[in-house]
Amino acid sequence: MKKTSCFLTVAVFLVSCASHKVSHQPDLTYDLAAQKNKVTKDGVVLMTKPIHHKSELESFFDQDLLKYGILPVQVSISNNSTNDFYLSTEGLSLTDPSHNTYPILPVSEVVAKAKKSYWRTAGWGVAFGLLGAIPSMINVNNTNQKIEDDYYAKSLKSGSMPGGAVTTGMVFFAVPDDMTSLDGWEFTFAYKTPENDNLSTIACCLVGQIEKRTTEMAPAGNANTN
Repeated sequence: MKKTSCFLTVAVFLVSCASHKVSHQPDLTYDLAAQKNKVTKDGVVLMTKPIHHKSELESFFDQDLLKYGILPVQVSISNNSTNDFYLSTEGLSLTDPSHNTYPILPVSEVVAKAKKSYWRTAGWGVAFGLLGAIPSMINVNNTNQKIEDDYYAKSLKSGSMPGGAVTTGMVFFAVPDDMTSLDGWEFTFAYKTPENDNLSTIACCLVGQIEKRTTEMAPAGNANTN
């Protein structure tokens, strides 16, 4: 009985070892820095907030995404004009002080980095056999599904923007590993209206100091080693 109880305890421990607990980021309407830096052009209002503090990243995403060279930016776009336009996330980009452009990362690539790894699960399986491996693998799989659902739900979506429409969400960028400051960086939104084939752009300056991270690489064929 004691041996069985021990194995059950290990199994319960493994089931609880992987989790995805996050909080929802506040609306940018209530963020003083985003309000201060908002930009309006031809009735289009753009607000941004780069999520770069470790505490915020762990709160909103359950991990420090900058360890993998990924910078999330919270975006709010309002159409206060009478002209409709189509919001395509492909029209969003970052520009560094040297005028290098960084397109957004597909959410699928971010999810691949963020998912929990099976490597530790395999290690526990060797130590405790199937009784330890199976619950842990099920738990990791369920957690990874929660991560995927959460990241896609948070992401900014493409779609029509009629007059009066507001849309918000997260976009993600791959940034240099040695990045220490956002000063001089710009977030750019490019779009077209049905009345005008010319490309319109609106840009918002980013600010903030970034704490030095040690970049982590995801194991081949899987996600990180969380």
